[in-house]
Amino acid sequence: MKRYLLLNILLNILLLQGCSAVKFWNGYYSVQSAHREAEKKRKIYYDKEAPEQKELRKKNRLICRELANKIENRIPEKGFPNGVWNERLFVHCMKERGTPEF
Repeated sequence: MKRYLLLNILLNILLLQGCSAVKFWNGYYSVQSAHREAEKKRKIYYDKEAPEQKELRKKNRLICRELANKIENRIPEKGFPNGVWNERLFVHCMKERGTPEF
């Protein structure tokens, strides 16, 4: 009886140690499944677009990226002497041009 109990405890320790137990405890798997779900919704959103809309989105991305990356539009941030890319300007530009991001 003691042998089986000891063997059972030892087996449980071996199975539950390491990364898998930590990931399970920290909610890694639930976050991972939520991310997969969001990616599916994003893919469905972009796949439903008409070819003309996809082409317009490509053109708008180029224009809005260039606008958000300009030195005068960058956001000053500590540790980045040239500033960082302006995400809010990019999102606003895409919405304004009729192709909002997911």
